[in-house]
Amino acid sequence: MVTLAGVPRSPRRAALVAAAAALTALPAAGCTKGRADYHYKADGVLIEAAQRVAAPTLSGKTLDGMTTSLASYRGKVVVVNLWGSWCGPCRAEADGIGAASAALGPLGVQFLGIDVEDSNDNAKRFVAAHKLDFPQLVDDDGTLTASFSPLPTQGAPPVSVVIDRQGRVVTRFVGETTGTRLEAAVRAVAAETA
Repeated sequence: MVTLAGVPRSPRRAALVAAAAALTALPAAGCTKGRADYHYKADGVLIEAAQRVAAPTLSGKTLDGMTTSLASYRGKVVVVNLWGSWCGPCRAEADGIGAASAALGPLGVQFLGIDVEDSNDNAKRFVAAHKLDFPQLVDDDGTLTASFSPLPTQGAPPVSVVIDRQGRVVTRFVGETTGTRLEAAVRAVAAETA
């Protein structure tokens, strides 16, 4: 389980971390009754088109008070980045995520953040400091994060999930990643024709 040195853990955050940690036990390529099978090989390795499974339904309020949904970006490659301003690895990867978003936008790629159990003030400062110029869904209670429950995660953000133009999960990055690694995988998905 990931601990957050110096950050008080609320009951909701503890429950979220415990639920996500339990998901780590799911086999990356196994069939688990009642769960989607994403056939993961490794972070950044693309799932073959015939084996891709639909991404979860995501919708909600953003940090700026608007409403958005994953479905509204159908036809684009989408990168969903789960983060929290309280998360050290999220802070470490944020500049790379922002740079990748700017570089990939012209290829029809949309980034969508999910701010996991954070205060709006801290989250807004984080977004501004790291120039994250894409919508940020607010996930105060962990509901949006839990919608990714078929995904093997390591117990806390950051997690980045790449979704193809048809709304199917293609790959994921668990834990801190670099903009360069993420960008390479997303460019490959953006280049797909089917």
